[in-house]
Amino acid sequence: MRKGRFFIKERDNVLHSVFRLSELRSLQSEVIDAVLQRQDVLAVMPTGSGKSLCYQLPAYLLKGTILVITPLISLMEDQVRRLWNLGETSVAVLNGIKSWEERDDTLRRLHTFRFVFTSPEMLQNRRVLQALSRCSLSLMVIDEAHCISQWGHEFRTDYLRLGTARKQLGSPQCLALTATATTEVKADIVQELQLSSATHIVSAMDRGNIGLSVTCVKSEDERAQTALEWIQRFTGSGLVYFSSRKKAEQFARLVQDNTAIRIAVYHAGLTPEERTLVQQQFIQDEVQLVACTSAFGMGIDKSDVRFVLHYHLPSRIESYVQEMGRAGRDGEPSLAIALYAPEDDLLQHHFFQANLPMPEDLTFLKGYIETHGWTNAEKALSANPSPLPLSDDVRGFILFRMETHLEKEHFFTRLEEEIADRVQKKQRDWFRLRAWAFTEKCRRTTYLKMFDETGIHEVPTHLCCDQCGLEKDYFFAATPKEYDSAKIPWQDELRLLFRK
Repeated sequence: MRKGRFFIKERDNVLHSVFRLSELRSLQSEVIDAVLQRQDVLAVMPTGSGKSLCYQLPAYLLKGTILVITPLISLMEDQVRRLWNLGETSVAVLNGIKSWEERDDTLRRLHTFRFVFTSPEMLQNRRVLQALSRCSLSLMVIDEAHCISQWGHEFRTDYLRLGTARKQLGSPQCLALTATATTEVKADIVQELQLSSATHIVSAMDRGNIGLSVTCVKSEDERAQTALEWIQRFTGSGLVYFSSRKKAEQFARLVQDNTAIRIAVYHAGLTPEERTLVQQQFIQDEVQLVACTSAFGMGIDKSDVRFVLHYHLPSRIESYVQEMGRAGRDGEPSLAIALYAPEDDLLQHHFFQANLPMPEDLTFLKGYIETHGWTNAEKALSANPSPLPLSDDVRGFILFRMETHLEKEHFFTRLEEEIADRVQKKQRDWFRLRAWAFTEKCRRTTYLKMFDETGIHEVPTHLCCDQCGLEKDYFFAATPKEYDSAKIPWQDELRLLFRK
C-alpha cells in the first residue's frame, strides 16, 4: 500500500464513495492507516467509536479477503446487515445455525467473497480451515478481542486456539479490536494471538458524559422496588442488566404489571428471530426498555441510550465499563446506575466455580482414563453428543488442557492447579469491582486507574458520580420521548411476523 498524500487520497475516496462519510474520527484514522501500512494492530476503542470501519474501509484497498472473527451470531448478523445497507453483497457468514448444505455452498465459493464472518469454534473445523487456506487473506480481524481473556480460559476455549488457527492460515496480518482491556487483558490478547510486534492504539477510557451511581439495597424486594422507581423517572431509552434470564423475565413482568413502560426481554435463550425483533424495536424506539443479560449490547447501533441500570453487577470491572458504555454514545448526558445487595457476594461465589470442573468431575475422569485409556477419553470428551456425564463447558475446559498439557503423568496435578488459579482470578476480579462499588472516592477516577488511565479529565461534580455530588435530576428530561403506545406487545408482533 502506497503511503503519503496519494495514500490518504485513496483512503478518503473510499470513505466518501462507499461509506458516504465526510471524515474519519482521529482514532479511526490512526488504526486504519496502521492497517493499510500492513501492521498488526491491537486497538482499544470505546463503545460507539466506529470500530467496524477500521476493517471495513481497508477491505476496499487491500487485495484479498477480510476474515472477521466475532463472538456472537447476533453480532455477525448486525455487521452483515450494515454492509448490505451499504450495497456490499460480497459477504459470507459461517456459523453453527446454517445447514451443512448452506455451509458447503459457501465454502466452495469462499475465495470469491470480500468479507467472511465466522466464530472461533468454526475455525476448528478442518473443512473451514481448508477453504480459508485457499483464500488470499489480507486481514484477520478479532472483534471483541477481550473475549480471548474473558471467555477463552474457560467455557469458550476455542478462543485460545485462534493463534494456532492463524498460523495454519499462513499468519495473515491481524487486527484485534475491543472496547475495554486492562493491562492484563491486553497482554493476554497479545500472547494468545502471537502479536508480539503489534502496534498498540489505545484510546482514553473516560466517558465524561456518563454519570456514575451505586445504590446499596438490603434485600431482593428492595432491589426490585428501587429499580422500578429508577426506570419510571427516566424518559429515554434504557437497558437493565441481569445476572440470569429468569431474573430478567421476572422484572419485565413486574414492569408490565405496574407501569406503562414498553419493555422487552433479551437473552441467549431467545431464538435468532426473537433477538432480531427486540433489537430492531429498541433501535426504532418501539420499545423503551430492554431487560437483558450480557448477551445484549455488542454491536447494537443505538446512540441515544439515556441510562444503563445494573440490577446485578457483573463479575469484573471490564464487563461493567463495557456495558455502562452503551449509554450516551451520542455524547449527551446519560446515567449509569448499579445496585448492590449482600447476596451478590454469594451469587458471585457461585460464579467463581461456574464453567470449571468440580472435584467429582476429575475423580470420574481419572477412573474413565484408567478403564478406557487416554485416547478413548479424548474421543469421548470431543464427541457430540458425548457419552460422558459432564457439561459442555467442563468437557471443553478439560479437552483443551489434554491437548496442550503433554506430560500425562502430571496432568491432573496441573489441571487442579489451573482450576485453582482460575477461581482465584475470578475472586480478584470480583473484589476489585466490589471495592469500586464501595469506594468513597471519585468513582470515575477509581475505575480509570484500574485501566492504568493517566490523562484523566475533570468532569463537573454535578455530572460526575454520587461521591462527587452527582445531581441525578439533571439526567431526567422534562419532556418524555414519544413511544408508540399503540404498538402491540413484541411477543405478539413476533408471532405475526414469523407464524407458519
